Amino acid sequence: MSTSVLVAIPMRPKEHPFFKICIEKWGRMLPVWNKEFEFTFATCDEDFSKDHTRLGAIAAACNAILDEYLDGHDYVLTMDSDIVAMPFDIVTQLHEANPDGVTAPMVFVEGTDQFYDTSGFLEGGERIQHKPPYFLSTEDLVDLDCVGTIYLAPAYLYRETRYANEPAGFTDHEEVMAGARKLGMRVVCDRNVVVSHACLPLYGENWR
Repeated sequence: MSTSVLVAIPMRPKEHPFFKICIEKWGRMLPVWNKEFEFTFATCDEDFSKDHTRLGAIAAACNAILDEYLDGHDYVLTMDSDIVAMPFDIVTQLHEANPDGVTAPMVFVEGTDQFYDTSGFLEGGERIQHKPPYFLSTEDLVDLDCVGTIYLAPAYLYRETRYANEPAGFTDHEEVMAGARKLGMRVVCDRNVVVSHACLPLYGENWR
């Protein structure tokens, strides 16, 4: 029996057309390049901003996807809607690196060596650096307090914890990662896997 993966993608109510094309591409290519896995792709573009802060709205969208689709899956790949490049076998790579924990790739702003989500990637309680070497650790698998943007996690994590209604820190991921560590999961970034996040001004959008 194949291992089942829920791909959870919270989207903006008015998502950029190119990002929608990228999401459609992941939907076509991930099943082809990750033969040992079966995929369910789920998005949510509901506008939660009336009742939440920006981070709270993202968290609400993630929770809405999990509420509807989590059952029956072994893993969840949570990802931003504005990832524009990634290896098509990303699920296989992340799973092999840390099958029992939470694993993120390196996330760069497209066309640069600038690390994107330094609010979501926390090491020793501090934000990582935008520029090399990024981390204090020199290991290929970097142990972190928190990861963001895109990561693979066992589905049972979300049966024990969910995204906070209103995240307390700079990221919507921190409470989930605290829950993962409480369950004894290793939270890591794999230096050998790299994805590109959109340089939003190139698409006429502001950084958030």
